[in-house]
Amino acid sequence: MSITKENQEQSKSNANTRPQTLAGKIAIVTGASSGIGAVTAFELARRGAQVVLAARRVDELEAQASAITQAGYARKQCRSCMA
Repeated sequence: MSITKENQEQSKSNANTRPQTLAGKIAIVTGASSGIGAVTAFELARRGAQVVLAARRVDELEAQASAITQAGYARKQCRSCMA
């Protein structure tokens, strides 16, 4: 399926009507210790969601959780249990 100019314009107009706040929502982000998972977790928290972070690398997960908290956003931390 190709993206036409009409689709692009419709997408832009829909972006203006989408709610920008996620207040009252809970988001669970796996792989939240780095990369796209970390960026996603931070952005969801910035938009008001309470973010649950999950990852295998505990030290990096704790650093990401701390960064979200220091920025003034809500988060929960979950350590993965991998055998």
